[in-house]
Formats: sequence, structure tokens, C-alpha cells
Amino acid sequence: MPSPSAHRAPPSDSLYVWLSRRGWPGSYAGKFLLVACIGACIPLAAALAYFVEMPSPSAAYTTRAIAIVVAATCAALVMVVPAIRRLLGPVIATQQALRQYRTEREIPYLPTGFADEAGVLMADLQQTLGELERSTRRLELFDVVTGLPNAALFIESVSQTRATVRRSGAAIAVVAIDVFGIDDAVAALGPSARDVLLRGVTSRLASSVREGDVVARVGESTFAVMGIMAPSAPITTNAPATPDTLLANALLAQANRLIGAITRPLPAPDASGTQCVVQLGAAAGVATFPADATESDALLAQAQAAAREAVEQARRDRQPVVTGFSPEMRAALQERVAIERDLREAIERDEIGVVYQPRVELESGCVSSAEALVRWDHPERGVVFPADFLHVAEASGLIVPIGAVVLEQACRQAQRWAQSGRAMRVAVNFSAQQIARGDVAALVRRVLAETNLPASLLEIEVGESVVTADPARAALVLGELRAIGVTVTLDDFGAGVASLGTLRAAPFSGVKIARSIVRGVSDDAACAAVADAIITAARGLSIAVTAVGVETEAQATFLHERGCGAAQGFHFAQPMRAEALSERLAPAEATV
Repeated sequence: MPSPSAHRAPPSDSLYVWLSRRGWPGSYAGKFLLVACIGACIPLAAALAYFVEMPSPSAAYTTRAIAIVVAATCAALVMVVPAIRRLLGPVIATQQALRQYRTEREIPYLPTGFADEAGVLMADLQQTLGELERSTRRLELFDVVTGLPNAALFIESVSQTRATVRRSGAAIAVVAIDVFGIDDAVAALGPSARDVLLRGVTSRLASSVREGDVVARVGESTFAVMGIMAPSAPITTNAPATPDTLLANALLAQANRLIGAITRPLPAPDASGTQCVVQLGAAAGVATFPADATESDALLAQAQAAAREAVEQARRDRQPVVTGFSPEMRAALQERVAIERDLREAIERDEIGVVYQPRVELESGCVSSAEALVRWDHPERGVVFPADFLHVAEASGLIVPIGAVVLEQACRQAQRWAQSGRAMRVAVNFSAQQIARGDVAALVRRVLAETNLPASLLEIEVGESVVTADPARAALVLGELRAIGVTVTLDDFGAGVASLGTLRAAPFSGVKIARSIVRGVSDDAACAAVADAIITAARGLSIAVTAVGVETEAQATFLHERGCGAAQGFHFAQPMRAEALSERLAPAEATV
């Protein structure tokens, strides 16, 4: 916590301090009254003295008396006004303290040894600022839900430990653990289950590590453990996984022990408060200092990279996986860092562009709207597709400014189409991170105002994860968007864990059937049944249905016969630049 400034109370406090040390008047108001009385008494005393000395009245006498009173009053003002200003010293010092903390995040010194109102005010402010700084510091360095250190404090702890192990010759091991299955549990049990499960995982980890090891929450569902291992004990990948095995000679066994603790069934309440049992999955990645990295942030990043690799394998093999950092991962991580750096520059250089995939009405065959899809026009790599950079944008938080760029470009293009007689709604996809991090409604209002686009020509698409991650916030944000007048659509429905009830969880006016479902509707009974159920449920709720990824006439025919209103996919058109789509649109064809 920042220490109080070295400066003391302002010099204007001196009269206040002098009076306070004498103990009378005891109150702050009394001190003001004393000074005011002194000021009032000076002209009265001067007039009285004059009248006593010159008792015989005359015109000259009266004039002199008035002059003396005026002069005495002016002298009193000259004396009292600075005195009152000095008495205001505590108030001024309090105001300066608040401003200094707000602008410089520095806690100033305030005198705290006085018992009147001003003294109590200064003492209370000094204590309050200290408590506020401690609370702010905790929020900055600790996770609110679990109480664990966050990534920033974890990296700081690694840095401090590095200095120790350099002298001793030991090594630092970092285990990053990705926990999965929480979103599925939240979708089934309700949003309150998330925090309960995260705290349960925290408790399991805390009871499974050695004394002195550091446990932190470094991501939404990612935890990290740091420990010191003996220099004579290289990491082996075939160490026996016993509870007594420590990081000294079996980092793999330690990671497996941590995973085992997490994957034991955890209790969590459902929406009604009934306790249920949840089975989570986990995978771990390990990295060591100095073998894998010499910088603290790089060490954590490499452990997380190994954990991501392990998660993919764990989901595929349906069993816990621990992966060590490898040269291949180093190359992938370096590529990831390069992409993030280039992406930041791309945003500044306006290299983020948009293409549009037409959406066709299955009944008429006319283009009714288009989805805006992001592209990166890299000066050296050419056109970079979302699959090659969106995962980095999500991880780095760059998805928020990229999403704003896409929204602005799409709205400007929609306005151009409207002005040329081709009014057509444009859909823009918002990720869960965009919904969680930013004021989406304010952004949409601003862009609509700047582009002069009617709200009815904009459609916002969100994935299932937006609703399942935080249903209450999703309903609030999407409700705000509907209030603006934009269309809100649930994208990629059927690919995740959301149920048909999700369609009622937020104010959706449209739903898009996932590509993985559409792909099998013409030759897979299960896919056909799921698509049929989605269409039936949506129509019952008066929600428009669009199929995504239609590639064959058979798929289009099936969807049309089942009552699906619109579709998009390569069967109709590939994504294209705005100019190419404009050529395909006739003024009478484009509709809202």
C-alpha cells in the first residue's frame, strides 16, 4: 500500500492547531465563533474607548467616531478573514487529500490527534483512505470469487522466488490447470453453481499442495500452482503418481494429484437449492525455470500453453492429461505472441476488414440480409481468416476493439445499401467476452448515431456461451439491445449444451441452427430430429429461424419443408466483399 506523503498539514492549519492544543473552545464551531467575536469586538472596543476619552458630543466628534469605527472594522476584517481561512485549514487539507488520492493514488498525511469535528473528519478520512487503498489493492491482486491471488500477483510471486532459487540452484515448477465442465454444470444447475464450483476447486487445490506452494486463479477456469523443486531432480514423465510424491522428482505425479483432487465429484446447488453432484474435468501443463523460461510471465504463459494442449487431448481421450512444455509449444507460443503484436498494429493501421455472407429466404430465394464476417488484411500474409487469429484476440482481450471495428464497418455499409435503395439488415456477431467486458448497448447506440443507420437494419448475434455463462447479465444486455430496436439472434444453436429453454432465457427474435446440425439433416436421423425440434420450438415462440452452413440442395429442401425461414451457406453464396454483394442485389430484391 502506498505510504502517506512526507509533507505535513498545510501551514494554514497553524491557528487551528494552536487553539486545539489549548483545549478551548472544544468544538470546531466554537473556534469559528471565537474568531468572529474577536472580529466584532475590535470596532466596538475602539468606538467605546473613543467615547470614554472624548465625552462631549459635536459634529467633528461624531465624524471622528464614525471614522474610527470604520477604520477599526477594516482592521478587524484584515485580521479575522485570514484567521478564518486558517481555521478552514482542516477542511482545505481534507479536500486536497481527496484530490491527491484520486489523481495520484497517493495517501497524504492528515493530523489525527484532535478531538473536535474537524479533527475527527481528518482522522476518519485518513483511516478510510487507508482501508480503501487496501481494498483496492486486494481487488487488483486477488480473485473476488475464490480469494486466490490473480495472475498479476502470481507472476510477482514467481519473480520473488526466482531470486531465491538463483542463489540455491533449485528450480521453479509452474503447473497450469485448466478445469472444464463448469459451463455445462451452470447450464444445467443455474448461474449460482459457477461460484460454488470454483470455490470447491480452490479448496481441493489448497488441500493438495505442499506448504509454501502458491496457488492462484489465472483465468476464467484456469488455476496455477508454483513450487520449488530440487536441482538434482529432473522432471520425468513416468514418475509414480502417489500422494506423497512432491515436485522434487515427480512434477507429473504432483500435477496428476492436483487433477485427481479437482475431478472428484463436487457438490453444487441447482436453481431450487437442491444439492447435486458435479463431475468436472481437468488437464494440466507444466513448465520450469530456468529450463523452459527465464522470465516469470513467460513461465506462466508456457505452462498455460501446455495446459491448452492437454485440454484438447483430455477432451479427445476422455481422461486426465498432463503435458510438459515442448519446443513445438514454444514455437506455437512465439507465433501466438507475434499474432497478438501484429493484431494490435492491425487495429491501429485499419487492417481489420469485413466480408458479407448473404442470407436467403428459402421461400422466395431472395437475399434478405447478410452476416458481417471479420477478415484481417495482413500486408505480408494476405487475407487472414478468423480461425487463425480470433482465438488470440479472445485470449488477449483484443476481441473487444476488433468487434467495435466490425460493428462500425458493417453499419456504415448497411447505411450505404439503404441510401442506394438496397435496404438490407446486416448481422454482427458479439462474443461472450464482448458482452461481459463492455457496455454493448452504449456502443451500439453510438455507432448507430454516428452512421445514421436505423436500428431495424442491425442484427446482433450471440452464441450459446453468452447465455449459459451468465444468464442474468445476458438477459439484461440483450434486453437493452432489443429496447434500442435492433434484432437479437441466438447463433450456432444446437452445437453446445444449451437446451430449447434457452430460447426463452433472453429476448431473442431469431435463432440460427448450428452448422454441425445442418450438415446431417438430409442423411442423419438424429440431426434431422434436432433441427425439426428447434424449428418447431422457435416457430411456437414466434422466433425467426435461419440455418447456417447449407451446402447442398438436399439440405435446403429439407429445411424448407420443415418450415425453416432462411439459410446461408456455400450452396447459396460464399462470403464476399461489399462491392461484390452490391452487384448481386437489385433494389427491389433487398428487403428488411
